[in-house]
Parts: sequence; structure tokens; C-alpha cells
Amino acid sequence: MAFRDISLSVKSSLRSVGNSLQDPKKYTQYIRYALFGIAFAVLGGLAFVGHGWYVASRERAAEKDLSAYVSQYYNAFNNPEAAWGQVASLFEVGYMQHSSSLLAPYFLAYQADALLQQGNVDQALEVMQQVLKKLPESSPFYALFRMKYNLIILDQPEHPETQAALIALHEIGSDKTNTIFEAALFYLGRYHFVHNNVQEAKEVWQELRATAVDENPSAFVQEAEEYLELVG
Repeated sequence: MAFRDISLSVKSSLRSVGNSLQDPKKYTQYIRYALFGIAFAVLGGLAFVGHGWYVASRERAAEKDLSAYVSQYYNAFNNPEAAWGQVASLFEVGYMQHSSSLLAPYFLAYQADALLQQGNVDQALEVMQQVLKKLPESSPFYALFRMKYNLIILDQPEHPETQAALIALHEIGSDKTNTIFEAALFYLGRYHFVHNNVQEAKEVWQELRATAVDENPSAFVQEAEEYLELVG
């Protein structure tokens, strides 16, 4: 799968979730639960290209386990009584078994999400730090997981890394080469808005609006337009 295809896949998913962002209390919720399937599908297609038999065999084994664990993850996601601690442990073991695989960061990403579902935010952040260390910055998913990490921080009242997270979001939003810059700018503005920093929110959303170059702006641009009309 080409990088352009990956980018379109991520953009499509971001657009699809952007329409459900009406509740300010859920301004980071979508990033907690969405987009993991993209990473799995794409890496499943990329893992074996240009490698020898041993590496290809290793990657197939990792993909097989990740696929099985993801099925259990989604079963748990649809079960109100799910034991998320067990799900997190499953991906932790999977990571240890496949730590040399190209798919290793995604075992960790699912583990982090299961920990979030369990309410174990501090450990989830630690695991997300591992994801960012394992995933090459050249990956089309690096910015996505970096945004996820920083949005989790911003979801926590008076977190000591709040300012660093805000800076990181602005950096992601300022890099127009990644596929999620619109989401980063939108949520940066939303953070300022729900914390009564209206002027800062306006400036960020105006920056986002200025990036719209076609007649079909993303859901994030449309939402920012609505907020700009609201705040005047």
C-alpha cells in the first residue's frame, strides 16, 4: 500500500469521526477508541515487502497474533463487563513475544488503549511513550500516536505536562505534511475554548480555517467555522 493510500485512509477515518464532536467533555474521546484498525490493516500489507524468508515468517506470526488479539479487544469493547486488565495483559505478552516485529508498536498501542478503558491513565501514558520510541518518526502513523499521547495528557486535570502537550499539538498542527494536522489544530482550539481562553481558541481555529483549500473542507474545518461564528 502506497503512502498516498495510507494518508487517504487516515484522512477518511478522521473525517468520519469528526461529525461526532459536539460534546466538549468528549473532545479527546475519539482518539482513544478510533484508528487502530488502520494501523493493523496497513502494516499487515507492508510487513513482508523486501524481506527474506525469516523476516517474513516472523512478521506473519506477529500479524496472526495481533489479528487474534484485536478480535478479543473488540469483543471486550462491546461488552460492558469486559475485563480490560486481561486485555491489556494479552497485548503486553504479545509485545514481548514479537518485540522485534514491525508490528510491535501496535501491540503496545492496543495495550495502552485497554489500560485507558480500565482507567489506568498513568500506565497508559507510559506505554504510549514506548509506542513513540518504537515507531519511526518517518511512519505515517507517528504523528497520530503522538497526538493521541498528548490528548490523553490534556484530558487530565492539572497534569504537569499540560504545557508541553499544548506545544506538541501546535507542532503537529503546524506540519501540513502529516495527515492529521487539521485534527491537531481543531483539538488545540477546543482545549483553549473549554478552558475559557477564547482569543487563543479563535487564533488556532482561524489558522485551521486558512488551511482549507477545496470546496469540501474536513469535518474539523467545518466544526471550527461553527465555533468561530459562535465566538464572533
